Amino acid sequence: MSDMISIRDIAKGIASLAYPAQCAACKAPVDDGGEIPVCRDCLDKIRPSERPPESDARRFSFSCAYSVCRYEGSMKELTHSFKYRRKASLAKLFSNILTDFINDRPEILQGIDIVTFVPLQAARSREREFNQSELLARGIAGRFGLAVECLLEKAAATKNQNQLPREERMVNLRGAFRPKAGAGPAGRRVLLIDDVMTTGATLDECSKTLINAGAIEVRCLTLSRGA
Repeated sequence: MSDMISIRDIAKGIASLAYPAQCAACKAPVDDGGEIPVCRDCLDKIRPSERPPESDARRFSFSCAYSVCRYEGSMKELTHSFKYRRKASLAKLFSNILTDFINDRPEILQGIDIVTFVPLQAARSREREFNQSELLARGIAGRFGLAVECLLEKAAATKNQNQLPREERMVNLRGAFRPKAGAGPAGRRVLLIDDVMTTGATLDECSKTLINAGAIEVRCLTLSRGA
């Protein structure tokens, strides 16, 4: 067994010389010894959102929605690498960022019974090979000892939200989600996780579905906040 491990280590070392690790945001070389492929300059450029949590009951079905970072610059590039270039290793960095944010705001988890995430439609999930929001939700749940469950599924194919103007985003997802068969949001306080919040339409539609299925409350947490 030790010989096999040595061979793998040697092969990994040779590969790193031939294909040095690159920053997932700016493509600059990074130390291959780390698990997170992001250079220090890009990490330093990530900025906090500084916007208060969304909590307008007249507009949204969720009770509040927190966002950690601004969806700009290196964070935007890293999110694109995570979602569209299959950089699943970034989940560890993003989970660390979310964990630090929650530690500073313990009210986010107060009374929460279960963590869930915004689902992808089946074809998109196969294309990306993972659901980025699910990875974030599982990272958070694991850090804080909470249960995580897929409570929703995509009931209909829809256009990508990022390809639509603001007005169309607010109606594009109406009726797009349904409770997953056998899932149990009833009587629970739910923390709903997604990667980016822009208009709030996705989080609102998911929250509405969960509330209609009997959830007591839905709070939302996203990695970043767009304009």
